[in-house]
Amino acid sequence: MKKSQIKLTIFSILLIIMLFLNSFIISILSSFWKLSIFLLISLIIFKLLLGFEKDNHRYIKDITFNIIIIYLTSFIIYYLFGLIIGFVRNQMHYS
Repeated sequence: MKKSQIKLTIFSILLIIMLFLNSFIISILSSFWKLSIFLLISLIIFKLLLGFEKDNHRYIKDITFNIIIIYLTSFIIYYLFGLIIGFVRNQMHYS
């Protein structure tokens, strides 16, 4: 396992434990704003500790482009079926 994957795993486990303790045992981050600020600070610390790894894949742009095309196509098909069939059409008629 890479060193960065080990750091990521440890950081994720610590964050999950903190949020678990907050949810069930100690309610430190009781409001939405406190939780948001805590998560933002933890992401900043994570970025400072690990940084970003350089990606050396040759076809990353092609893969990203294909994923975006498939994603947009699925949305277009979904909404076209919604317009043709009806988004909220109900088969039961109430009297």
